Amino acid sequence: ELRGLGYECHASRVGLVVATGSLDTLVRVWRVLGDEAPQSAMILKGHSDEVFSVAFSPHDPDLLATGSLDTTVRLWRVRDGACVQT
Repeated sequence: ELRGLGYECHASRVGLVVATGSLDTLVRVWRVLGDEAPQSAMILKGHSDEVFSVAFSPHDPDLLATGSLDTTVRLWRVRDGACVQT
């Protein structure tokens, strides 16, 4: 059972980018290139409880929103992992 797991993906010039949120409070961003196994590109830390929702901006795929049971929504800049708004 994958209780509390959220994921989102989008295609980029360098392959597929997938973001996952999980029970361990972390957000992971993965890069998938062709038939290769996914590579963890970065780990985003800042939530203090389960991350249940992740979504890339439809207008700027470099922005990722995450929602957590800590009652916060964070906006991340994917290229450098910076939290730009809570």
